[in-house]
Amino acid sequence: MGSWPWATAGFALLAASAFVLDGVRGIPRSARWFGGALLALSVWTGLSAFWSIDSSASFRELERDALYMAAFVSALGLLRFGGKAAVTAGIALGATALAGYSLADFMAGRGRTVFDWAVPSAPIGYANALAALSVLGAIASVSLAAAAGTARTRLAWLSLLAVLCPTIVLTKSLGAMLAAGVAAAMALVLWVRPLLPRYRGAALAACVLLAGALIAAAAFLGRRNDRIAYWRVAAKDFESHVAIGSGAGTYAAYWSRHPERAYFVPFHAHSVYLETAAELGVVGVGLLLVMLALPLSSIASRDPIRLGAACGFLAFVLHAGVDWDWDVPVVTTAALYLASVLVGGSGAGRASPRRHPTR
Repeated sequence: MGSWPWATAGFALLAASAFVLDGVRGIPRSARWFGGALLALSVWTGLSAFWSIDSSASFRELERDALYMAAFVSALGLLRFGGKAAVTAGIALGATALAGYSLADFMAGRGRTVFDWAVPSAPIGYANALAALSVLGAIASVSLAAAAGTARTRLAWLSLLAVLCPTIVLTKSLGAMLAAGVAAAMALVLWVRPLLPRYRGAALAACVLLAGALIAAAAFLGRRNDRIAYWRVAAKDFESHVAIGSGAGTYAAYWSRHPERAYFVPFHAHSVYLETAAELGVVGVGLLLVMLALPLSSIASRDPIRLGAACGFLAFVLHAGVDWDWDVPVVTTAALYLASVLVGGSGAGRASPRRHPTR
């Protein structure tokens, strides 16, 4: 948490530099709506400190939301300056670098999670979050390979899977694996969508519903899975503060007052939707759902990079429903960069110089 102000300042500087170089006009309406929803959620998070049962925790949540806002604006800047391929490549390469570090650390006998010694987690510290980030990186890599112009470039992007896929498997994250499978199924549905003009809406809705059911079912599998208890307490918290919640970042405090039997004492509800409902009420969860729906609603082409961004963002939206991805900045930042590809327009990069007419 102590590094959040520095990260926020870094993203803000990156955003300022990109917009100074490429101008600030012409931001698409969908990007403005998405940024506005994220800003509104951040403001509501800050306001919740006035009625929070733990105001210091609420201010920490506001600090993290400021980081997310700066990250999204910087993503828009990079999109305008470098294009959608550059943003997607950054996600693929960044995720591969972290996954590679984790594999090396794991092989050396270090970097193992405190929750399960048999899975890698460094440098993030949580195996499921590492798996989620690796899924986003893998999807980005495949989309870049699909858009590549030469076989050599295509092979180079696909070679990243040699690092990302073993990382996903070694983490034993069932939720991340199911999210990846659902994203692949969604990509197939979107790709063949022109062949199903009359039923594509129903097909997409069925795919999303099936995806949610599969991801939720995964949370019930395995021994020592405490998510049901975590979700039950979040639901009780929501029932006690339906309109405005108990305050951002207060789930751990509410748990300490209303504990249930669980192997691990949680800091988070392991579901961004239930935790947001509990902490920020219907207003907060409404803002969150509107924000997350905007990128998915902008899927309009069969462009491989935009399709990959949509499926990657969908994987994040689903996995965040059964884990605390939203509270892991590196994962959420990667998802926000994918969202920028969807809401930021074509992202063709810097405009070409104006040609003067010949005399």
